[in-house]
Amino acid sequence: MLAGCPGQTGESTDTDTTDTDTATDTETETATDTETATETETGPPESVTQVGAGSYATERPDQYEGPPEEAYVADDVSGPIPTNTWWSDIPWAQFPTNLWSHPFVVGPGFLSLQVGAPQEWTFGSGIMGGNFAHLPADFDLSVKHQALDEFDDNVLTGWGDWSVDYRMRGDGGHIDMTQVQASPYLFCRYEGGGALVSLRGESEVWAQQGNVLGLTIDESHYGLYAPEGTTWSGLDEGELTNGLGDSGALTIATLPEASDAALAQFGTYAFDRVTDTRIDWNVDLGAGEVTTTYAFETTGDDTTIAGLYPHQYNYSEADLLDESFVSPRGDLRLFEGSSFEIVQPYQGVLPNLPGVGEYDTEEMSQYLREGISRAEMEQGPEKPPDGAYWTGKNYYRIAELIPIADQFDEQNGIEQLLSAIRTELSGWLTASNGSQLAVDDLFVYDDTWGTMIAYPAGFGAPADLNDHHFHYGYYTRAAAEIARHDPEWAAQEQYGGMMDLVIRDFANPTRDHDMFPFLRNFSPYSGHSWAAGTHGAFDSGNNQESSSEAIHAYAAMIMWGEYTGNEELKEAGIFLYTQETIATREYWFDERGENLPDIEEWEWDYACQVWGNGVAWTTWWTDEVEAIYLINALPLGGHSFYLGLDDEHAGAIYDEMLEYDDTDYNYYPGIEAKYRAFSDPADARTRWEEIRDSYTVGLGETRARTEHWIETLAAIGSPDPEVTADHPLATVFEKNGTRTYVAYNDDDSATTVTFSDGTTLDVPAGEMATTS
Repeated sequence: MLAGCPGQTGESTDTDTTDTDTATDTETETATDTETATETETGPPESVTQVGAGSYATERPDQYEGPPEEAYVADDVSGPIPTNTWWSDIPWAQFPTNLWSHPFVVGPGFLSLQVGAPQEWTFGSGIMGGNFAHLPADFDLSVKHQALDEFDDNVLTGWGDWSVDYRMRGDGGHIDMTQVQASPYLFCRYEGGGALVSLRGESEVWAQQGNVLGLTIDESHYGLYAPEGTTWSGLDEGELTNGLGDSGALTIATLPEASDAALAQFGTYAFDRVTDTRIDWNVDLGAGEVTTTYAFETTGDDTTIAGLYPHQYNYSEADLLDESFVSPRGDLRLFEGSSFEIVQPYQGVLPNLPGVGEYDTEEMSQYLREGISRAEMEQGPEKPPDGAYWTGKNYYRIAELIPIADQFDEQNGIEQLLSAIRTELSGWLTASNGSQLAVDDLFVYDDTWGTMIAYPAGFGAPADLNDHHFHYGYYTRAAAEIARHDPEWAAQEQYGGMMDLVIRDFANPTRDHDMFPFLRNFSPYSGHSWAAGTHGAFDSGNNQESSSEAIHAYAAMIMWGEYTGNEELKEAGIFLYTQETIATREYWFDERGENLPDIEEWEWDYACQVWGNGVAWTTWWTDEVEAIYLINALPLGGHSFYLGLDDEHAGAIYDEMLEYDDTDYNYYPGIEAKYRAFSDPADARTRWEEIRDSYTVGLGETRARTEHWIETLAAIGSPDPEVTADHPLATVFEKNGTRTYVAYNDDDSATTVTFSDGTTLDVPAGEMATTS
């Protein structure tokens, strides 16, 4: 299983080498079975639901696999189940693997609930091998039920946006758990008996206050809070028991220090169990910013102590406490209150770069004709070669070429390119051929997990619900480009209705939706997405490799929403794009130099993969250095400007890549040259000219786009972090102190875009405008 792999195996198609060092492929889809559903007399099969001109199936073709048919949920739990979360293994498995909520790691097993709060980094010997820095799953406490020898299972009982409730069930008793991301509290409620807590490792009980204990175990500090009037026994043996009285409540807190003051401070809210967590956002394009509010509900007055990650406190005016914890994302700084806000800038996206470079028109025409000749779908290098990911790479290549063809007046080529993706995507958005169920190239809705699954797909996407945002983001980009030229196709009564459902599968912004969970792939408190649908194989928690493909998906949502008038999806896309780009700059590229592990063995200023408990400098399929770095840049396009907002840092990352690469410009040469253009377009031009006519162009790239990108950035410079705009499709570049303002207007009437420095730009209907 390639859980969390963003469909990158074999990505070396953007090079003249053929890399076969791939992760083990256990995807069982073959797409060779030609069986179809039984014909009905009229219309599509009963298992097909019509959505405008499109449709989806509710039964998958026999040759394919899907996710588990049953979920571990309580009887009173209904509605679509979240996946791709830090706790997604709870409904997936009888006993889930480690749940990394920071500062806690919790392992709900059949004998006990294991609890740890690691604060020291270690290197290697992790899920990704030698180049893996992580906080180890060192457990200090084993939390048991006095009346149970073992538990039968765990079931999901409820959830908030970053909190989860689950029940550890046994014969005659259970423990109800509430675990909250970035919270120093674990809330337990016992039925059928009291608590038994075993201390593991070297331990010291440094505070005994009847119902409250202060403990240190192997340098981690804890407070155990039982109801007033109860007492703890077994302190000398390290097997602590407490009957817990009528309430059955036990709260475990991890403390920043071993002191009576900390024990009292955290005890203030120890019995104010968190009952809900909620994120809300407001997009203010006039101010060029997104405000996000995080709110807690508790059994008390909604006040609690919680941690903030760097992507939050670096953009917040919240009053923070002096105390903090170590987390895999950097310092987890503590906050006391019921809610807080962060305000982040939205820097804008574009459907394409403006045509302002000093192009060699003869060369550009040649490269465009070459790209247009590749209008048909091409096979990917991995099974299934025509699956959703490789199809999506085709879509991106074609969709991104259309605006350049328009700039160079290749009108026949535009229609040829549009026709290719329109025909192909329309087929994928239709689940039947007349009265027969399609055997491939269709979407199937799974009611158990509330998800739309593309068949064929690969990379664990159907069976494990991995990578949906990566795959469907490419579909969304293609649909947006079609909508820009052919609004009728994108209408709800045509294919727009089905496309909305595909988008909602990975990024549904509507709470209590009948079909999909809220923001499936995006982790509201983490500030970024998780790729793995579940993390059952990984004690290190969930993971994401290609942050750039997640960002591309959310940028595609912005364009789709703008072109179709869907304000909800557009604003959700702006929120998701803003959060994911800032988190990527904080945690993958570490532009501040504050968040990656501060240990001798970690020698890089960049992480390829982010995990629930650490970071890795490797990919799922190869240790090729260009792949390690550029998997978090591809696909480079009008959504990628965040990579160049700090052009000095982009140059430093590029230099680091070359330092570790024995042979550069041989794996992703076109992408490497485009990334280099952020920091030194002249050097990018030099390196590009050395290879542009000889390398094998990858599935998602064209020579025309790379040529256009480098020449344009050479003319206008790198993205300017100081200026925002009041329009979703606008951004600013700066070169030698001169700013270039760019905006695209899809409306049928002219508009004026106002930038935060006071500059205005008149943009005609259906055109891109630029001024300096």
